[in-house]
Amino acid sequence: MNTALLLEESFQEQLRQRWAEWSKQTKTYPTMVMWWERVAKVHIKKLFIHEGAVKRRKETQMENFHYARLYYILQRPIHHVERRAELNHI
Repeated sequence: MNTALLLEESFQEQLRQRWAEWSKQTKTYPTMVMWWERVAKVHIKKLFIHEGAVKRRKETQMENFHYARLYYILQRPIHHVERRAELNHI
């Protein structure tokens, strides 16, 4: 579980909204422990997994974009001074 997600405001808001939904289900379980084990714990884990996967996917896409851009600049037949300027710009 990536606890760094807790520092992001958007994730905190999403967690608050989901927590409100999950808390409504406490009345359907005989004890809070049972509710925690069957509802809250499972959903929290799924939320962290999902958001972590989305974040990693975005980071990978951005990394691939930058590598493609660098490769494109390095393959262009331009003077090394211009190439260095473009690479520094990135």
